[in-house]
Amino acid sequence: MAKRKIRMVRWVDSCMCHAQVDASEFPTPVKIVSVGIVVAETKRYITLSRDLHADGDCRSLICIPRCSVLKVKVL
Repeated sequence: MAKRKIRMVRWVDSCMCHAQVDASEFPTPVKIVSVGIVVAETKRYITLSRDLHADGDCRSLICIPRCSVLKVKVL
């Protein structure tokens, strides 16, 4: 199995509210920290996996758009 980088990605995500609220309670974007094994990376996005099996299969993937990324740290 090829050696993969583990990264911590700080990024901004959208936020949604399904309840009726007044303007003072409108949802706002939230800051997220995700840590995982880098399985794909382009100029447009970075994809992290929580688990990487010996046969190369991945589990629990998240694809984060680069426009949402605040900081990336190699661990």
